[in-house]
Amino acid sequence: MVLTPPAATRAATKDLAPAVITGLAGSFPLIARPAEPYGPLEDRVAALVDSLPASSEHAPATVAMLATKTLNQAALLASECQRHKEANTILRHHLSAYTTQDSLSVPAAVGMLEPVTDLARLHALVGQTDRAVVWLTRTMHALRTSTRVSVDRYELPLDRVEVHGEEPDGPRMLGWAGERLLADTVKILTRAGRWSDAVDLISRNGGPGARLTETRQAMITTHLVAGEPVTARHYLAGAQPTQAWEDEIASCLTVLAAEPGDRAQAVEAMLATFQRSTPAPGMVGYRTRYGIAVTRLAHATGHPYAVIARQVAAEVIEAGDGGAARDVLRAVGGCLSRTDITTLERSVTRSGLHAGALAGHHLSRLRVATQHALQLLRAALDHEHADRTTTGS
Repeated sequence: MVLTPPAATRAATKDLAPAVITGLAGSFPLIARPAEPYGPLEDRVAALVDSLPASSEHAPATVAMLATKTLNQAALLASECQRHKEANTILRHHLSAYTTQDSLSVPAAVGMLEPVTDLARLHALVGQTDRAVVWLTRTMHALRTSTRVSVDRYELPLDRVEVHGEEPDGPRMLGWAGERLLADTVKILTRAGRWSDAVDLISRNGGPGARLTETRQAMITTHLVAGEPVTARHYLAGAQPTQAWEDEIASCLTVLAAEPGDRAQAVEAMLATFQRSTPAPGMVGYRTRYGIAVTRLAHATGHPYAVIARQVAAEVIEAGDGGAARDVLRAVGGCLSRTDITTLERSVTRSGLHAGALAGHHLSRLRVATQHALQLLRAALDHEHADRTTTGS
């Protein structure tokens, strides 16, 4: 059923103060990407252990991909469980597996950029935004110019990325990797409240893309924060969405960018869009953050919002995702019943998203999985290098 605010509420729609717009803009960029669910901690650790193949079962490129995925997930799990030093150690070992190679295949080069990005995120998490941005922008430039770059103590061999005939999508993959580096840098800057720096970076790197991804969302929100709604609406109108989630985000940004006299209608359209949408597999995190953004926008404009918050909570409870449960409790916990709050808190606890949860047996198993993944990755990279050398000789 479509949420329709009563006429009296619609007429009373509030204008948004600059501080409110700035606060709401912090919900963006918001992108729909699949993510592993935050299930019980013991299940997540077991999944890491079980995800690693015997090296003889697959081609080296496949082994490297699976090992990289395991290492990325292990670092994320450690970080989410507030073991940031453990996450830092995993990421640095992961990165060093690539930097000791004389050359890299395109998939390996793309894989190397993941620990670079995640290390930058860790720096930003502890307030080292400048360091994170320098890491990513220098890496982005090296990727685009095919030059070697030093990041902290690591030499990234981006001057020795070899594209072979069996990798016809190599240039496209490298282009995509550059776009991801730009998007991640933009997110770090906007989350630090450095809106103008984000826009400057986007402008220096070809401007926002046509789709409603990180760069275009950042351009819109930056102009809103700067008190320039006309320019924000220009960038919003120029978007060319290709997926349903982009229409969902557009409905939220339209509320923020609307003229005061048009905002009530924009809110109703946003609420209708939310009610027409449905949770998609693997998208619990996005769906939750989208629902929270809708709730906050409805609240800020004087529209009924508690029913939206309760719907978002019900979906998260059904999914049993601890990360989404944590987000709901932080953002809209005051709208929920004591029963729902208790259920969500239990989900967070089961997922281990608190200090001290990742310890003992769980921590030992995670370390065993990461060591095994590193061994597989190094062996696979060596095997790939030997194959390229043999083919080239």
